[in-house]
Amino acid sequence: MGLRLSRRQALGLMLGVGLSAGGASGCRVPEISQPARPPDPTRPRAGGILKVGYHADPTTLDPHGGVPAALPIMGLIYSRLVRFRTGREVHPNQLIPEPDLVESWEQTDDVTYVFHLRRGVRFHNRPPVNGRELVAEDVKANFEWLRSSPDPRHQLHFGRIDRIEVPDKYSVKVILKEVTAPFINYVAGPYGWIVPRELLGQPTLLRTTPVGTGPFVVSEHIPGISLILKKNAEYFLPGRPYLDEVHWLIIPDETARLAYFRAGALDLLPPAVPTSPAEFELIRQALPGAQAEELPGAESFYLKVRADAGPLADRQARQALALAIDRQVLLERLFRGHGTVAGPLSPALMEWTLPADRLERAARYHRPDPEAARQLAEQTGLQGSSLRLEIPPGLVGGRAWADLLRDQFARLGLNLTGDGPAELSLQAYGFFLDPDEQLAAMFGPGGPAPVSDPYLAELIRRQRRILNKAARKQLIDEIQVYLAEQQYFIGLISASHFGLWQPYVRGYRPHSGPGSYELVDTWLGR
Repeated sequence: MGLRLSRRQALGLMLGVGLSAGGASGCRVPEISQPARPPDPTRPRAGGILKVGYHADPTTLDPHGGVPAALPIMGLIYSRLVRFRTGREVHPNQLIPEPDLVESWEQTDDVTYVFHLRRGVRFHNRPPVNGRELVAEDVKANFEWLRSSPDPRHQLHFGRIDRIEVPDKYSVKVILKEVTAPFINYVAGPYGWIVPRELLGQPTLLRTTPVGTGPFVVSEHIPGISLILKKNAEYFLPGRPYLDEVHWLIIPDETARLAYFRAGALDLLPPAVPTSPAEFELIRQALPGAQAEELPGAESFYLKVRADAGPLADRQARQALALAIDRQVLLERLFRGHGTVAGPLSPALMEWTLPADRLERAARYHRPDPEAARQLAEQTGLQGSSLRLEIPPGLVGGRAWADLLRDQFARLGLNLTGDGPAELSLQAYGFFLDPDEQLAAMFGPGGPAPVSDPYLAELIRRQRRILNKAARKQLIDEIQVYLAEQQYFIGLISASHFGLWQPYVRGYRPHSGPGSYELVDTWLGR
C-alpha cells in the first residue's frame, strides 16, 4: 500500500518545513548550488522556483469560467491580444494597454479595430493542438464564442461585437455594433484569454487540462493543495520568464500562510490573497526586510438603498443617511485605517474618480454632519422609523459592519432590524477596468439598481460612446456629482489589499490587472 499523506503533510513536503508529531519531519528543499562569484544583484537571473501562498483552490482552469480564485493564475497559462503594463514603474492600479499576442493594433474608425498578431506564437505542446501556431482563426473563434455567451460578464465586454473578419492569417478585424470607448480595456480584461479553437465550449477539458500560449505550462494540479507550473521554453518573449517554476500552494488559513511566509517557506503572498490589516502590520514589524505594497481601493463598500418605494424613495431621506455616517470611524475600526473614503466611483479607478471633496455641491454628503442628518430625517419622517439592513452572507467582519452602522444610524433615532424586506444592503465591489464597468455593475440590466432613473441611464449610455478621453471624463464627472446627490448607493469606504514578498524576490511589483503578468519579469536574487 502506498503512503498516503494528509493535505497538511503534502503542503509540508512542498514547503520544505517540518511537520508535527505523527507526520514526516525534517523535510527540506534541496539547496541550489551557488556560483563561485556573487551574481550582480541588479541583473535578472534565470532559474529557481517561486513559491506562492494562495487562499483558495482554483476549481477550474477554464479561462472563460469567471471563477475569481482562478483569475490570478490565468496570465501564467494564457495570453490575450492586449494586456495591461506591469513593472516597477507602474502604479498597481494604473491601466496602460500594451501588446500581448499582437504586435500592434489600430482603430480605423469609431467602431472598427484591427489587430495584427505576432507570428510564430505557439500553443503549449499538448493535445489536442500539440504546439501548433496561433492564427487569426483562433482569435475569431474566441470572440465569436464570447459575444454569443449568455454570461452577462461576457456580454458586457464582448456583446457589442457585430462581426469579426480575418483579412489574412495574422490579422483580425473586429467591428462593433456601436461606439464602445472602453473596448480595448475589455479585450485586456479577465475574459479576453485566447484558447485554441478546438477547445472552445469544452469546460470539462479546460478545467483540468489547460492549453494556452502563456509563459508557464501546467505540470501538475492537485485540487485543494497545489498547482505546479513550469517554464514555457517556447514563450514568445525571448528570455522570459526568468523563473523555472511557480508553485501555487493552496493554504486557506491566514495564520498558516503568514507563518510559512515568516519562516521563509513562501516567497510571495499576492494581493489577491486576503490579509487582514492587523496581520499585515505584524508581519511588517516581524520582518522589516520583507517587501510590501498596499493597493488602495482594492475593495469598495456601498450601501444600496431601496429608492423605489418606502421612506427612502425621498432623496432627502437618503441624504440624511449619508450625512449620518462617519466613514473615518468605519475605516479605523474595520481596516485599521488602511483605505480611503469611497465616492460614487471606486478610488481604484485612478484617472476617473472624483475625490469626495471635489463632488461640488454634493461633497457634503461624504462628510459626517449629525445635526444636518437629524434635520433631514425629521423633515422626511425618517426619524424614529425602522429599516432592515442586509449583510452579505460570509462577509468577513459582517457583524462588525452591522454593529457600526447600527450605532451611527441610532443618532437619527433610526432602528436597524433584521425583519422584512431589506431597505439597505451592504455591497462589496472589487477592481474595475473602467467606469463603464462599475456603472454597469450597479445600474445595468440585471444588476442591483435600486431604482429606475431614465436620466441616469442616458448619461451612462452617452459616456460609453465618447471616444475623446477629456470629453468623456467631463461627462463621467457629471455622473459622479449626480450620483452623490441621489445617493442610490451610499459610498462608504474602500479597503486596501496587500502584497508581501521576500527581499530576494526581484523585478516584482503587484498589479490589480487580471492575470499575474508581473511574474513574467520576476526573478530570484539568491
